[in-house]
Amino acid sequence: TSGGRLGSFYFIGTTDGDRFHPEKYGSLDISSDYYAAQAFKDENGRVLAFAWAKPARDPRLAQEAGWEGAISFPRELQLGSDGSLEITPAQELEKALRGKNHHWESFLLKATDRDSFENIKSDSAEIAVTFRPGVDGSFESERFGIVVRQSNDGREQTRIYYEPGTGELVMDRSNSSLSSMVQKD
Repeated sequence: TSGGRLGSFYFIGTTDGDRFHPEKYGSLDISSDYYAAQAFKDENGRVLAFAWAKPARDPRLAQEAGWEGAISFPRELQLGSDGSLEITPAQELEKALRGKNHHWESFLLKATDRDSFENIKSDSAEIAVTFRPGVDGSFESERFGIVVRQSNDGREQTRIYYEPGTGELVMDRSNSSLSSMVQKD
């Protein structure tokens, strides 16, 4: 568990035939939304993982809706050159999910820029962002990122940000819904 919540963890190691000897471990996903992960090797030798994507809502809402959760998008798992786990979306998603897109290349956003992407309206999005440090190699802010799914009045929003000091990418769902029946942590 992570902070009392469920998560999906991985172990990398060796086996002597009878026993597994873990050498490295880490988080496949630290949220309780990626539950009961399963991995397998496909016909090309790739290791793919799926999980039950549980919605972050009160079970009473699921009962009313008549469904609970879905299968996650497939993730490809492979060992990096340093022996750590690398996780990427399965390549099949490239064609299956992409439709109309917007593309921007190399531009600077300042902390005061609030409506740079206001013309983008969608219920789903794939976002690939690269944050680069300043000329001196440092970041001017202790955290920076983007806001998605923001309501017109700004009361509902999900923040995705990076903290250079800790190296953490954070999805802050604390204001993702006004409903008290939706899990926000």
